[in-house]
Amino acid sequence: MSPFSLETALGALARVLREDWKQSVELATNIIYIFFCFSSFSQFHGLITHYKIGALCMNIIDHELKRHELWQEELSKKKKADILLQWHFTPLLLPVGLSFGWRGFCFVCRFLLFNDYGSSLTCLLDEDPENQTLRKDYEKTFKKYQGLVVKQEQLLRVALYLLLNLAEDTRTELKMRNKNIVHMLVKALDRDNFELLILVVSFLKKLSIFMENKNDMVEMDIVEKLVKMIPCEHEDLLNITLRLLLNLSFDTGLRNKMVQVGLLPKLTALLGMLFKN
Repeated sequence: MSPFSLETALGALARVLREDWKQSVELATNIIYIFFCFSSFSQFHGLITHYKIGALCMNIIDHELKRHELWQEELSKKKKADILLQWHFTPLLLPVGLSFGWRGFCFVCRFLLFNDYGSSLTCLLDEDPENQTLRKDYEKTFKKYQGLVVKQEQLLRVALYLLLNLAEDTRTELKMRNKNIVHMLVKALDRDNFELLILVVSFLKKLSIFMENKNDMVEMDIVEKLVKMIPCEHEDLLNITLRLLLNLSFDTGLRNKMVQVGLLPKLTALLGMLFKN
């Protein structure tokens, strides 16, 4: 393929991505993956930058992170509705004429649940049509949420990988910082996907050598999020997380924060396991 043909093809892909990325996560993922492959070679960075793919990827990542927050809110509301209905007052459970406040009701329900009447109470709750409807609605929503998250994390991973490649140029990295790349990455630390987390922590490690980026991480309470990941069953994720913490530990305030949130006992335990092995 001639340089002219390649530029034309990438231009067409960039236009489709810019116009239709909200219509299909799969389409956006596949097009970004093509640009990611080219981003592995420094000589194509100028072409990718020309079509503003990096800026578009950051907009996509920001949008997807906000969508994830909305999904979680919707899921949380349905779960709360299901739980509240299970504790809803049922006259069948109480003697006729008995009246008392919410605390008294909760006490009786707990007594029934954890004693011989528990099975009867559970049956009553399970047989309630409204309760069954809410539970099915929650389970359906949760299943849909899981499927959406899998597709979304594939998109996030390829988009972040492309940005990481483009960040070889410090000027490009500065533009990313001005568009809040650190905030996006720290938000992504709440995910459970090991491959995505390794990429996110690696990106943060690269950014952490600059004071401005480190200050952004402080604002996002990054230490608390990283400490939760130690220990970790995934060795690569554990190693890169420790390296990021090492970079951050040169800041006095962050060192004190690490002590406050209980990092030292965890590191001691890791050293003990290392020497034992």
